[in-house]
Amino acid sequence: MQEGRGRAGDGGLPPGVRPMFPSADEDELPPSGRHYRRPVPPRQARRSWGAALLVAAAVLAGVGAVLLIRGAAGPGEERLSDPVARVSYAVPDGWTRGAEASTTSFTSGISLDERREDGSIAAAAVLVGPWDGPGDPPEEGESLRRAAAEVSERYAALFLHARPLRPGEEGPLTIGGRPAYSREVGAVYDELTPPAYLRAVVVLARDGRAVMIVGLAQPDGDDRRAAIDAVVRGLRLG
Repeated sequence: MQEGRGRAGDGGLPPGVRPMFPSADEDELPPSGRHYRRPVPPRQARRSWGAALLVAAAVLAGVGAVLLIRGAAGPGEERLSDPVARVSYAVPDGWTRGAEASTTSFTSGISLDERREDGSIAAAAVLVGPWDGPGDPPEEGESLRRAAAEVSERYAALFLHARPLRPGEEGPLTIGGRPAYSREVGAVYDELTPPAYLRAVVVLARDGRAVMIVGLAQPDGDDRRAAIDAVVRGLRLG
């Protein structure tokens, strides 16, 4: 992990936005305790928590270079173009652009914050940026697998705040005709906090670059996983 990553203070966040990272005296609290900091009725906690982890991970940080392209790939379809990572990807219906964490190397992102009829919230995010792991960019094969594992572990620690993590599916895939590797992990919390899902993908560009994609969902669910998968597989490299 590069120097300066990990814990951050609350400097620079918009008014009313809670820092993504807990302070030192909060480290031993469960996710619900870190979020609420005081007792709340269980029913209120279940309604309110849903998107807290992902909204924190998707703090708007003013990504001025991101372009929203309408109708670029099909009637009514929106695509987001990230000139820093040199990629573009679809914005699913109901999702919004501009989600990223200011303390990471992500250069663009999209998020979902969906309130259901029962008052619960379903949240998801996809964050994209140039690969920022240690050493040289990965190559196809074992190097690419290790890169995806490193990204998943690093950002699971950053966003999910859970140990141990629940292993999920992993394996190679092809994105835009280029080799990629995907790795999934899950997190289970206390009874007030729904489970969360993280998917990390590293894809190799033709010029030796690598791009990382991190998808998050809470609660974990097939519909949010499917939306993340559609964004990943529809990524276009510039």
